Amino acid sequence: MRTTDPGDAARIELLLAELRLPAIKLVWASLAAQADKEGWPAGRFLAALAEHEIAERSRRRPNATSPKPGCRPARPSTDSTSRLSQ
Repeated sequence: MRTTDPGDAARIELLLAELRLPAIKLVWASLAAQADKEGWPAGRFLAALAEHEIAERSRRRPNATSPKPGCRPARPSTDSTSRLSQ
């Protein structure tokens, strides 16, 4: 079984933080160890990481399009002709 070089691991942690991929940052090391142990191809490892990130985002933001509590809806736009006729 191969292990991740400590320098590479530190670089990966920094890159994932910079890219704002918190779910991947939490699981990449354990998934990498599993992938190494089971001989996964690189594509399978990457797909597993991406699937985990998407699932975690969906869990955190179940309905990202709904308004946040306490926020007022946007005002309807008014054009200059409607203001002139008042």
